[in-house]
Amino acid sequence: EESFLSHEYLDQYVGMDKSAVVVDEIGKDFTIGRFRNTGSKLDLALENEGFFTIATPQGDRFTRAGNFQLEGNGRLVTHDGFPVMGEKGPILVTGNDFTVGVDGQVKVDGEIIDRLRLVRFRHPENLQKLGQTFFAPIRSDDVPIPTDEVGVLQGSLEDSNVNSVLEMTRMISAQRAYEGVQRALSNIDKLNERAIGLARVS
Repeated sequence: EESFLSHEYLDQYVGMDKSAVVVDEIGKDFTIGRFRNTGSKLDLALENEGFFTIATPQGDRFTRAGNFQLEGNGRLVTHDGFPVMGEKGPILVTGNDFTVGVDGQVKVDGEIIDRLRLVRFRHPENLQKLGQTFFAPIRSDDVPIPTDEVGVLQGSLEDSNVNSVLEMTRMISAQRAYEGVQRALSNIDKLNERAIGLARVS
């Protein structure tokens, strides 16, 4: 569970008083990261908002991670072995020259064989994160919308959109704030105990 201030923490320091504010979910940021040239034809990056479609035993999943590879039978898969989907089905590379156009059109030895099944979502912030790179819609009205305007870059990968220095600064600030809240709640707990003790004496 992704929580900034957990219920367990409140139970420990506040007791029965649940007046503190709890953040139960951390939002998702789909800001486009920087592109890194790898030179590998199996590496694909998406210039704009959108996702690759991946087939899994649990149903279609969606990802922006384009570090793909080929199985022995020529099937294009993720590093976990899940098939990358085209409009006709799993992408199958049976020749030597594999190219992907900006619009997702897939060619093998100069012949068009399929087009990547690229999709977007009206509300990507509502997607559920599954594992490290997969996402899935959790609302019935948030269905994947086919698109050819994503912009595919072959031979590149999208790096993380996280600024490590900025995030480290934010984490330190959050930790200090958390510790401050912890001390305040502990002091309140002690004051409550003293008040109860005085009431018993009187």
